[in-house]
Amino acid sequence: MAWTVEWEGSFCLSKAKSRNPYYPLITVANTKRELLEKFSALVGYGNFVYCQSKCENKGKWKNLYKWSITKFSLIKQFCEETIPFLTTKREQAELLLEFVNSRLFIKGKGKSREKSWTERDKEIYLRMKVLNKRGL
Repeated sequence: MAWTVEWEGSFCLSKAKSRNPYYPLITVANTKRELLEKFSALVGYGNFVYCQSKCENKGKWKNLYKWSITKFSLIKQFCEETIPFLTTKREQAELLLEFVNSRLFIKGKGKSREKSWTERDKEIYLRMKVLNKRGL
């Protein structure tokens, strides 16, 4: 699992325009459906979707398949299972795990994750933005 994320995936803390400024996300994307189907079956959780290519009618890009996790408890589980085996994306996974752990045990659902956003949340977001920049 870890190697698939190393090569074809990402650990993200994205910024939204809503009042919840940060949301965690883990994705793996590839043009080979079979690869993502096997990966999804191996992991046993997450969402598997087909994304139509923006340039499909022009023949420039192949169709894309994505596997993702957005649920806090599953992100925590996936990070804990893969961190020992990661190399280049270990820091992103550790930062995402820190963010998720800071919000996971807040009581309730939905709005429960909306505790006040800390300076550390912003630091994690900015560091992950640098780490996930293309070409690094």
